Order: sequence, then structure tokens, then C-alpha cells
Amino acid sequence: MVAHLLLGVAQAGGLLALLLGWPGIWLQVASLALFAWWTGFQAVEVVPLALLAAIAVLAELFVVVVTGGGVTEVRHRPAATAGLVGGTVGVGLGAAYPLLGSLYGALLGALLGSLLAAFGVRAPPAGFFARGAETISMGVRSAAAAVVAAFAILTILR
Repeated sequence: MVAHLLLGVAQAGGLLALLLGWPGIWLQVASLALFAWWTGFQAVEVVPLALLAAIAVLAELFVVVVTGGGVTEVRHRPAATAGLVGGTVGVGLGAAYPLLGSLYGALLGALLGSLLAAFGVRAPPAGFFARGAETISMGVRSAAAAVVAAFAILTILR
């Protein structure tokens, strides 16, 4: 029971770190790996853990490639916040579909939330492409974090 609580706290911490611009997804993946080890890899097996780590690596590489290494803080917070809200809504809506519905819902909700946030960020028209690239990269990062959190929540609820 304590392990479940610590996993939930670490997942929430990772999502909050994402809002601050830190790579919180690594806290999420590390806490899930520690939880898997603690439970003898019965609650979380090695293959799903490896797939979630691969999603985290791909999301971070995508951010680096698309933005050249960083996202400005002015554009980061609205996209990350909207991505996490969209991911949360997606998890709730996807819960009606067993097994993968919540994971796909988190992914689609986070991407849509971040893209919709792009319309609320004020920038000159000349910065449209930079804003779009940053917003899409934050959507991908938020989506990856939402998928890891959704997997952890489903693990806790099992």
C-alpha cells in the first residue's frame, strides 16, 4: 500500500515538474521502475516498462530536434498546462474502453490540449512557425507524461 502511495506522489511530482519546464517524465519512469522492482515485476512487467522508457526517450528527442534544445518559458507553461488538462480529460473519456482506451485518450487529449493552447499564446505573426514547433513539441512531451501517468494510475487501481 505504501508503494502505491509513493508511486502516486512521484507521478504527480513528475507532472508538476513538467509544468515548471523540467523533464518530469524521467521522475515518472524512474518511480514506475522502482515500483516494478519493489513488487518483483509482478505489478509492472519489464516489457511495458521498457516501452514507457522508449516513449520518454522519443518524446525528449523530439523536443530537442524540433525546438533546437529548448522551449521558451512564455510558451512552455500554457502548452504544458493545456496538454496535462487534455491528457487528464482523455484518460477519463478513454476509461470507457478497457485496456488501452485510457492510454490512447491521454495521448490524444494531451496533443489536442497543447495544440489548442497555441491559439491562446500571443506572439507576432513572424513567430508563428517557432510557436507551432514549440507547442507541438510540448504536446508530445505532455502526451508522453500523460501516458506514463495513466499507466501508473491503472497499475495502482488494479
